Amino acid sequence: MEGWIKIHRQIQKHWIWDNPEYLKAWIAILLSVNHDGKKVLIHGELFDCGRGESLISLSNWAKTFGGKWTIQRVRTFFTLLENDSMIV
Repeated sequence: MEGWIKIHRQIQKHWIWDNPEYLKAWIAILLSVNHDGKKVLIHGELFDCGRGESLISLSNWAKTFGGKWTIQRVRTFFTLLENDSMIV
């Protein structure tokens, strides 16, 4: 992958900053989602994956986040992010 992402300095005042595992996972999400839209072929089916979107499964997110991440922990983390309007 190429390119860069911007992170505002105010992230230091955000709840995610206080948990190193959550912060690392959040940055992994930012680095993994599409910068531009593209079409993706999965098991013979074509999907449109727009800018800022990802077609990564929960089990692959757990592998990406590493360590003690399970599918349930990823699901719980995503719910936290969704409740804070960080993802949809």
